[in-house]
Amino acid sequence: MRRPGRRTARAALVALALCAALAAAVPAQEGEDDESSLSDLEGDWWLSIEGGKGSGGAARLHFGPPAGGAFDVSGFGLTAGFGRFRVADGEFLELTSQRRIHGSLVLESVGDAPGPDGVLEVTDGKVKGDGSLLKLKGTLEGDAVKLRGGPVGDTEPVLSGRNPEANVGGDGLKSNAYDLSLGREASDGFPLFDLVGEGPVEIDSVETPGVEIDGEVIVDPKGKTWGNATSPEFGEGPLRGKLVEKEGGVPRAKFRIDADRIVKLRANLKEAVDPRIQVEPTETVDFGTLELGESAERTFLVSNAGAAILDGQATLEDLGQGFAVVAGSPYSLDPADAPASVKVRYEPVTPGAVETQVLFSGGGGAVRSIAANAVAASVSIEPLGTLDIGDVVVEQTGEGTFTITNNTTQPIDVTVTVVSGAPTFQVRLEPGAPASSVELTGVLAGTSRDVIVVFDAPALPSDETGIVRFDVGDAQGPTRNVIASAVLAVAP
Repeated sequence: MRRPGRRTARAALVALALCAALAAAVPAQEGEDDESSLSDLEGDWWLSIEGGKGSGGAARLHFGPPAGGAFDVSGFGLTAGFGRFRVADGEFLELTSQRRIHGSLVLESVGDAPGPDGVLEVTDGKVKGDGSLLKLKGTLEGDAVKLRGGPVGDTEPVLSGRNPEANVGGDGLKSNAYDLSLGREASDGFPLFDLVGEGPVEIDSVETPGVEIDGEVIVDPKGKTWGNATSPEFGEGPLRGKLVEKEGGVPRAKFRIDADRIVKLRANLKEAVDPRIQVEPTETVDFGTLELGESAERTFLVSNAGAAILDGQATLEDLGQGFAVVAGSPYSLDPADAPASVKVRYEPVTPGAVETQVLFSGGGGAVRSIAANAVAASVSIEPLGTLDIGDVVVEQTGEGTFTITNNTTQPIDVTVTVVSGAPTFQVRLEPGAPASSVELTGVLAGTSRDVIVVFDAPALPSDETGIVRFDVGDAQGPTRNVIASAVLAVAP
């Protein structure tokens, strides 16, 4: 694993020490949170930053898989004092033998006017035992800071939007017709946003048209915002405030900019500027109870209730349970498009109840629960697939056989019916005449009975198909396909 040259020797020594310590399985100290796994740190984290110059900010950090007691770290963030930053390439944090996090991260300043690089020194940190909380503390450019937050989930709040009637207030400022827009930042994405405003503002009792404000805003897990904004009329300064999702999913923004004068912005961002996913149904989708060998499909309708193109895909949280996304994914939806039909199929693997979630990405994401139950088949039917009777001379008959086995511990009655293709296809018992339906009564546990499918070849050559259903008692049972071909007689 490559590390920056300035830390290669230190990383190697630490890795050897950590490997030995972890192999000895040192227990957590008394009073610690319940034990966390090394893998709990792997993934994306949404963190608030408390302290430092400007008194706060937020970050989204990605921790790679553990290797030798260290984690590669990437990501981005913004603080009111340091500004916008990205973690430099090749940075990592390390673990002690007690699974405490420490190390240093070089931060590269980015933006329209990037400043000098900085260093985040992490002196201590840990993950809560259930993996729901990450705490780090240290210094950013010499100022004490604390980082705290949880893992990025499968969904994200859609906090972008526009209001052409936003409110502007502050030192000598007044407007109720200001066009304010907050859009998801293109390169880094959530939780970073671009702020754009333009419109008339009364400045010191003077009506001033076309007043512009541009800035960047980051939101922490509690809805607090930090950033920077600039305006030809108001100058440049730090931004702070709140950005939260209200009832109905409408984001509410309340910002204060400390520039050459104090500027206050307030708006319900009720017009969409980014895609927003909608998935129907919203409740758990139950596939019901299926026998082994059967399958069922259910459909989710995915639409774009926002603006711009919604690109995403549907995936399963857990694999190997018999569920599969079989159609409609990935999807790319304009708001005017008809919903995409995402189909999920369930084919039982083993008897028992199963449940998992379908994860829909894009436009904030969505999660839907699915459930099913599987039971051993009360009957097994051979052949498992299609019964092919083969070629039969026109106006003559041919036959094929299904063998039915009772897998229960009690006698059962089985009704065999041609549900498609009669009277070209019929069924009969031995002995017995062909009919559209026959009944096997009292099939003993563990025994088998045969049902003969009769093909009455039509007068002209053709390929024919039919469907036969096997009902057990009063319950509708599985089906099998049958095929046959009517052919001309071959001259001797």
